[in-house]
Amino acid sequence: MVEHALYDPAEYQEKAKKLERKVNRLSYLIEAENHQVNFDFPPATIYLGE
Repeated sequence: MVEHALYDPAEYQEKAKKLERKVNRLSYLIEAENHQVNFDFPPATIYLGE
């Protein structure tokens, strides 16, 4: 008995790689946002040049 896949494994592997890249990018963006601290402190604007 010979069995064969009903889908293209290479195609699914490529889709999985693309999805993994998207997930990693999203994870990186979330991590970067979690480490960013912003607060309003008007007296500091003269030092920051904003």
